[in-house]
Amino acid sequence: MIASASFPLMARLANKDNEKFKVVLEKTLEVFMLIGIPITFGGLILANQIIPLVFGQAYLEAIPVFQILMIMLLVSFPLILLINSIFVYNQQKKLVAANIFGVIMNVILNFFLIPKFGITGAAVATLASTSMIAWTMWRKMKKINNFEILPTLKTVILPVMVMSLIILILKYFGIGVIFNIIISSAVYFWVLFSIKRSIFTELKEIMGG
Repeated sequence: MIASASFPLMARLANKDNEKFKVVLEKTLEVFMLIGIPITFGGLILANQIIPLVFGQAYLEAIPVFQILMIMLLVSFPLILLINSIFVYNQQKKLVAANIFGVIMNVILNFFLIPKFGITGAAVATLASTSMIAWTMWRKMKKINNFEILPTLKTVILPVMVMSLIILILKYFGIGVIFNIIISSAVYFWVLFSIKRSIFTELKEIMGG
C-alpha cells in the first residue's frame, strides 16, 4: 500500500528532480523498515506460539517455515519499492536479467533442498533467490540514485531491541501471545516516537504525495 501510494510522486520526480526523488525513496524505505523489522523480530521470537494459536498443534512443523517467511519481509518490503524505482526511471531492462537468474537459482535450490528438507527447503530456496534479486536491484538503484538507509537502521535498533526484550520477558512469564503482541507493539512505537517524532508526519507526506 505504501509503495503504491508513493509511486505517483516518484514517477513525477524521476529524471526531473533526483534529489527530491532520493528523499522520497529514503523516507519510504524508512517506513518499510520501521514496520518490517519489528514484525520480523516479533515473528521470529513468537513463532512457536503463533503457529499453534492460529493453525493448531498439528502444524508445529511449520514453525521454521513461518520464521523464514518473517525474514522474507525484510527482503520483499524494500524489493517492491526498488522495482518501482527502477521502473519509473525507465530502466526496466535492468530487471530482466536479475529476475531470470533468480528463477533459475530458485529452481536449482529447490532441486537440492526439497528432497532433504521438504517445505522448509523450499522456503529457504525462495528466501535465497529473492535476496539475490533484492541485492542486485539495490546495487542497480544505487547507481541510478545514490540513496542511503544507514540512518534508518540506527534509528530502529533501540526500539527493536527494547521490543524484543519485552517480548522475551512476557513470553517467559507465560503472557498470552495476543497480549504480548499488543504490549510489545505499544512499547516499540512509544520508544520509536520518543526517538523520532517526525515519522508519522513523514508517512502522511508520502501517502499524500
